[in-house]
Amino acid sequence: MLGLMRRSVFVWFGLAACAGALACVRDDGCDDGHRLFGGRCLDLGGAVASRWGFAPEALQVADLDGDGVADLVAASPDAGAITIVWGGKDMSSGTATTWSVAAAIDGLALVDLDGDGRIDVVTAAPDDDAVAVLRNRGARELAAPELYPTLVPGPTAPRAVDLDGRGPPELVTLHRDARSLGVLLDLKPFVALEVGLGPVALADGDFDGDGRRDLAVALSEAAAVQLVVGDGAGGLSLGPRHPVGVAPFAVVAGDFDGDGAQDLATADALADAVSVLYGDGAGRLRARASWPTDPDPRALAVVPDETGGHVLYVLSYQTSTMQRLDLRRGVDQVGATRERAAALAAGDLDGDGRSELVYASRSARELGRVVPDAPGFSLAPRWETGPARRAFPLDLDDDGHDEIAVVPAAAEDAVVDLERTASLQLWRADVDEVADIDLAPLPRVDAVVVGELDARPGRELVAWSYGQLVILGERADAWVAGELLDVPGLMGVVVVDRDGDGRQELLLKRILASGSRLDHVELAEDGSLRELASRAFTGALGPVAAVDRGGAGPRDLLVIAGNQLRLDDGGDEPRTIALDGVGGVGEFALHDFDADGRLDAVLCTSVGLLRVDDLFGDPPGEPTRVDRNGCSQIDLHDFDGDERLDILAEQSDASGGATRNLLTLWLGAETGGWTRLASQSLPASAGRTRVVRLDDDSWLDLLVDELDQPARVYDMSFGTALADEPVFTGDLGHRFTDLDGDGVLDLLGLGRGLAVAHGDGQGGFSPVHQRALADLLPGAERIWSAAVDDFDRDGDAEAIVVAQRADGWRSDLRLLEPGRAASPDEPPLLELPSVFTQLALADFDGDRVLDLLAYTGLPDPQYAVLRGDGRGGFADPSWSPIALETTAPTVRPIDLDGDGRLDLLASRSDGLVLHRGLGDGRFAEPQPWHPLTGGGFAGAADIDRDGRRDLAMLVQGGLVALLGRPGGAAVSPAVLFADASAGAVVDLDGDGQLELLAGTGDALHVGRREADGRTTFVRHDLELKGLSGIFTADFDGDGLLDLGLRSGAGLTIARQRP
Repeated sequence: MLGLMRRSVFVWFGLAACAGALACVRDDGCDDGHRLFGGRCLDLGGAVASRWGFAPEALQVADLDGDGVADLVAASPDAGAITIVWGGKDMSSGTATTWSVAAAIDGLALVDLDGDGRIDVVTAAPDDDAVAVLRNRGARELAAPELYPTLVPGPTAPRAVDLDGRGPPELVTLHRDARSLGVLLDLKPFVALEVGLGPVALADGDFDGDGRRDLAVALSEAAAVQLVVGDGAGGLSLGPRHPVGVAPFAVVAGDFDGDGAQDLATADALADAVSVLYGDGAGRLRARASWPTDPDPRALAVVPDETGGHVLYVLSYQTSTMQRLDLRRGVDQVGATRERAAALAAGDLDGDGRSELVYASRSARELGRVVPDAPGFSLAPRWETGPARRAFPLDLDDDGHDEIAVVPAAAEDAVVDLERTASLQLWRADVDEVADIDLAPLPRVDAVVVGELDARPGRELVAWSYGQLVILGERADAWVAGELLDVPGLMGVVVVDRDGDGRQELLLKRILASGSRLDHVELAEDGSLRELASRAFTGALGPVAAVDRGGAGPRDLLVIAGNQLRLDDGGDEPRTIALDGVGGVGEFALHDFDADGRLDAVLCTSVGLLRVDDLFGDPPGEPTRVDRNGCSQIDLHDFDGDERLDILAEQSDASGGATRNLLTLWLGAETGGWTRLASQSLPASAGRTRVVRLDDDSWLDLLVDELDQPARVYDMSFGTALADEPVFTGDLGHRFTDLDGDGVLDLLGLGRGLAVAHGDGQGGFSPVHQRALADLLPGAERIWSAAVDDFDRDGDAEAIVVAQRADGWRSDLRLLEPGRAASPDEPPLLELPSVFTQLALADFDGDRVLDLLAYTGLPDPQYAVLRGDGRGGFADPSWSPIALETTAPTVRPIDLDGDGRLDLLASRSDGLVLHRGLGDGRFAEPQPWHPLTGGGFAGAADIDRDGRRDLAMLVQGGLVALLGRPGGAAVSPAVLFADASAGAVVDLDGDGQLELLAGTGDALHVGRREADGRTTFVRHDLELKGLSGIFTADFDGDGLLDLGLRSGAGLTIARQRP
């Protein structure tokens, strides 16, 4: 997204690193800063860090603003920020505030520390060896964080516990490296106590029945819970230690059996279980139980039930599965969050007197509520095979029931044996015997398919591996293999009846040196393969299907090639089916959903699960979103027996360092469309989940195979489950601009919401305030691009945005004023031709008035310049075609040829191309400028001092310069900074000499290029972690460029000073 404002306001750059410069030296002058070549100082020592990232891993519920409605408080450890989502009628008002706290934080405690009746926020700052306290001032304001040192370094998991009975509560922290816990009394270090190996979680309660608060510490490295007994005066002593499962990462207290005594439960991550320690009310262990869970349980939450006892919720990190566990009756409901969750919390969010469950997703930057008793489905293991390399469903005898073909896994698989051949095992439901099929002479097998390939009775079995296949026929109750057939580059086999004669053929997916190829072959009488047709494609081949569109001749083929839908209808070239805003397609399923005689499709795409009516029309129908979440596989079946097709969408999810298969079932609705059920999740498999029918009952089953594990068949049944319901997202794109006309840059975040933080003129920012987009732009779901300026010259900036409609696929050009909500009936400025239209703001026609450039990518690339009138108005657009290749192309306005007119620099698959500006808002046909593909823009300047503008780019080899030559041509890249992953080239101090900026994640390097082409860099070590971006802007309004260093947490600004 470009969204350039005033041309001198800001430029975005990427990350940098230093490795191969000619010279890397340190600069000890300038008071821990960097002396620029023009004499000014870049004040690195006085740099100001502001953190607003939202990646929550801790969550609590409380009413912080005193309005009677609970709020959600989230801590983002790596971002070093606290976010409060203020409560509202729908569990969240869509309004949130984020405070910058420290470089890293851990955990949350909500407690009134000063007795003013308002709840304060506490988190640990382990890198500062302190706890951070944000005092509640009321009116939705928290004071700046205050750091209070702990007695032991590296505090984590703060908890407020009244240990002395006189209030306010003490703060208890854990210290993993020191194997201890610490206590702060009146925010001063009071006591520390060694408790054992790996203290990671803490619970409190009266465990011995003496009326005094005690502590329970989960020891992750000791597989135990250590009780710490309180004396009621603040003193602590070690109590009993109780063994639990391996690696307990969470502990909670509650009355789980209804006997009135406090019990404990732990999430034992490496044991895949929950341990329950039943207390007797006197500090002794009455009983211990263990409940199996999904892999890697990490979070627990306790919710009161109607009997006065407690129900336990368990979150397993690998699958993001939640289990509601009533320890008197067992697991009664299960469900999975569609975004991987990292934390659970409970509280009365809607004021009905009952606690609800909420979750936090770090990877999706999302908070949501858990809905119990939601319509859903469950998966129960039915049976399993022996250890299997792979497993495939095959209806070999054409009886409508699937057999499971298993490639057996054995110890000898690890031994290379050139004489070995492959084999299969056939497993049938409710049959104890396993049939073996010898696949000799095939040495190994990647997959098998079945079809009727010849005129003889019975079916044929096709087994293949890379570059080879064998076809087996059933003869006298035995499978007989034909000759081994070499098919160079073979990657997949599909069975089709393309000519409709009842005899099936094969489609062979191949990868050759010349590219991808799809061969249509049939089985000849001598057992060889006879080629019927062959088609070359660009990009890797995905799913393929034969399509009967009612015409004469062979059926067409719908192919995914290079993540694009391609239709082979027998013409000279396959036709690309381009869909507006759909950049990549991974899977499809076809059906005439609206019964109009034309095929429709549901698609797994890069922008979610979509439905497209009349897919083969010219043009196809406009996409409609079924689900914002993406998918990797689709199955269309009538799962619930109502004679309507349902959708089972599977998503292979590897976020957060764990892998799973997420299953979401959409049931066909009587009025059309689909209704989503609660999702379920399974541990990731090397293969895929397949729908199978094993018997004559009314339900379909699921086959799941994992590499070298038994293939498992799961029964599907319908009932109630735990569903997820997102209530807040902090996933925004940020930029800097002067929103209030004070000359200081402010922070503006746009996406599914709007966030604003005002600059303070010293390099810092106020807390970030976020509002729901629907409150400001009714009917809008998301902002994709924006141009920001004070268009009406009233002193406050406005944004012209590309806003996607909430009730459709299209986007509109709309005016967004951060301080004003648009009326619901306010018409858009312009209906746009593409959902992903992008904007850029600059003077494109040379009249010194800002114009608005709008451009779109595939399937219909075009652009228009909306000429500005200098009073906030723009002329109507006149759209013209432009040669752009992707759905969301990268285009940069820049005067690269030095003629005073803005050009457009575009990145394409064949390199960088230049659309030269004609000076009247039009652009010439593209001309090749450089064959460089990929990489990121890092600046445009006369790097080699020859009077022509050059480009600085970030490529895999580092920061390079593309040096301009007469006529606009560029020569081979010149390396400025080897191995840099990002950087910037800019004249920071206006002395006419360029500074070269690069970073290595923990250091900044500032350099210059000498007249002879040599480069010299000065290294500055940084305190921030994970430097991921460098850019320049005048943040403080003093007319001098400052340096912005981006990390995952936020921004650190180093200002220039004399």
